[in-house]
Amino acid sequence: MAEGYVETLIPVAEGLNFNGAARYTSYSTSGGTDSWKLGLTIARSAISTFRATRSADIRAGNLAELFSPGTARTNSVTNDFDNNNSLLFVQKLEGSTKVQPETAKTDVLGVVFQPRAVPGLQASVDYYSIQDLQPDQRPDRTAGGRRLLLPTKSRNTATTCC
Repeated sequence: MAEGYVETLIPVAEGLNFNGAARYTSYSTSGGTDSWKLGLTIARSAISTFRATRSADIRAGNLAELFSPGTARTNSVTNDFDNNNSLLFVQKLEGSTKVQPETAKTDVLGVVFQPRAVPGLQASVDYYSIQDLQPDQRPDRTAGGRRLLLPTKSRNTATTCC
């Protein structure tokens, strides 16, 4: 893995700052990807600071998701389409070097309180929204790297796919 990044903090006006960051990361297993962040902080008093950020984030596969030799266990699911009968299957958990970094867009709005009555205390409240952009690239954890499809009519029609 190799990466490069740049970060900045630019005062715009008294109590108003812009912050930004950009990063490029090259993974040996999945290639290169970039991420970034744009943000504003507004400190109108010594008691509170407001912040807002928008970012494009990544999460690369960990060692187990990439290289785990695998384990198997018996598991079951309830089949809602077959009178709630249980469907037994062998679940294989194994790593794969085909795992790609997950990407998401994140929006955050927050406020930091620093009450004068308690020196050194800081408390924050944040709202965040994460939009997962590539949920289909999560590591597949069932049926030997294949997704288990629940049967539509009976337990005998359970199949696996890619």
